[in-house]
Amino acid sequence: MAKNQLRYRHMDFKQFLKEVTVLSVKNKERVFASQLKFITVNGDVAVDEMVRYENLESGWEKVCKEIKKPYEKLNHIRKAKPKLTIKEAYDQECIDIVADLRKDDIEFLGYDF
Repeated sequence: MAKNQLRYRHMDFKQFLKEVTVLSVKNKERVFASQLKFITVNGDVAVDEMVRYENLESGWEKVCKEIKKPYEKLNHIRKAKPKLTIKEAYDQECIDIVADLRKDDIEFLGYDF
């Protein structure tokens, strides 16, 4: 999302990762904050349900059932065509940078490359 802002469009993904993301994370800019900051309070999980993006539709359906809301399929607005696949965007250096920047998120949420 941030990479597509006009001021960053001239950068390739790796350049954006190195020059914008790394600096933003070090400066603790909110847009690049760890996901743990949004779901924990004093290190404890403070949300009732976590839905992974890759399971968004089925997770939304489950949440609707739990809160007794009639299920309606989520609308996908502003759908963009990806310029690169994950495998095209991430070489080993990019993987290492993200793994270092987001070590806590990756570990806590059980992700890997």
